[in-house]
Amino acid sequence: MKKTIFGQFMVSDESEAVLRLAKRHSQSGVTPLFAYTAAEFHGGHSGTSAKSSRDVWCQGNFNAIASSIEMANKCKEFTKDQPVVTTKLTFLTDYADLRNLTEVINQQTKLIEGCLMEKRESSGVGNCRPLIEYLLRVARSARDDELASMTTCINVDNKATRLTRYQLVGLLSSACFHVALNRFIQKNPMPWVREGESSVIRLREEDLQRISRLWSRMNELNKMASERKTVVINYDAEQTFIQPAIEALVLDSMRIFNKQRPVVLNTYQCYLKRTLGFLKRDLELCREEGFCFGGKVVRGAYMDEERRLAKHNYPDPVNDSYEITTDVYCRAIDSVLADATNAPPSSSSSSSSSSSSSSESAKPMRMIVATHNLDTVNFVIERLRDKKLDARESGISFAQLLGTRDYISFALGAAGYPAGKLIHYAEPESGLAYLSRRLQENRSGLPSPAIERRLLMNEIKRRFLRRP
Repeated sequence: MKKTIFGQFMVSDESEAVLRLAKRHSQSGVTPLFAYTAAEFHGGHSGTSAKSSRDVWCQGNFNAIASSIEMANKCKEFTKDQPVVTTKLTFLTDYADLRNLTEVINQQTKLIEGCLMEKRESSGVGNCRPLIEYLLRVARSARDDELASMTTCINVDNKATRLTRYQLVGLLSSACFHVALNRFIQKNPMPWVREGESSVIRLREEDLQRISRLWSRMNELNKMASERKTVVINYDAEQTFIQPAIEALVLDSMRIFNKQRPVVLNTYQCYLKRTLGFLKRDLELCREEGFCFGGKVVRGAYMDEERRLAKHNYPDPVNDSYEITTDVYCRAIDSVLADATNAPPSSSSSSSSSSSSSSESAKPMRMIVATHNLDTVNFVIERLRDKKLDARESGISFAQLLGTRDYISFALGAAGYPAGKLIHYAEPESGLAYLSRRLQENRSGLPSPAIERRLLMNEIKRRFLRRP
């Protein structure tokens, strides 16, 4: 299998094999990003219910990701930069749970923003006070709820009597707050909202238990990465019908674990029209709430699927052209670099650690520029030079998939830039299924192999025609 397409793009699920590859790459200045690839879930077995079987599958994935963190921690012996563990929330819970939470977040946000706008337009800002007081009651009551473990990231003081704009934005960006609000609405309906206007999906007790279980798994993984000091964990973006839940859960994790250094990284898909606004919102929340920004910027992986679904269900969320996506990507980089200009040195080097700072001062940050586009890489390097920023000290790094664009990754490593290879590892059977699926998802955005073919031919000619 190693000599097939599997061996080109993936590594077998053996820690020693993965570490050997990571060590070999590190000798060329390339740091590993580990991505355990789960076998597909195929339902219940031997009389077990589908739900309990799914939970066993999720727990197995959790154990494998935890092992990935331990494996990444071993890399501190030979890597210059912090290794990254990247994973997906759909490895840890059911799609249906994330879809339900996404709909709750979207509906409740629309309801609250609509109420605020209506009250401002009809009676001025002062008439918004009942709604603000209601939201404050939600924030206070959440701490006494049986799901109190999910509310430690709600950034509102118990004695607060008003909300700043950033606090309101912060609450509406929090998955934990939306879960608390959903429970609160069921017992305490919004009194000024007419019957039917406040109809939002009601999370059932079993839904809440599964969301709480997902949150516990995330917390355990984040805590492991935080305690290892030299490991970063990145949660990948997925389809738009579950992405708002993923963004909100990961942002809540950043609030808890990114106090001193960027431990948790979100992912921003630049082929989506909504991404730039959400990236700028997260940067503002990091500044206002005093936690470290962590992100991976990608063009995206689900373009064809999104366009196919949008034809029948909702407006197309994808940018109209590749050129627009590239423009969004570059503007996203500029937004992050503007913050990096004011940030203290990052702890992206495995031998350094960040000191604590007050919530008012700038925090270290981490951004992974995940791209296979040489023009984009050159754009980022030029921006770093223009701003007189050192990539490593500023927390900026580059990454490409294993088996692709090696001439970019290893050239960056040789030039002293923080470069990385995303190493997917799995059992061959599940790995090939994953590769086949990703090739279908990404066929419109895959980099052309023409450059690699030309470089290979040049090297073959050089070797055959080399004179003694």
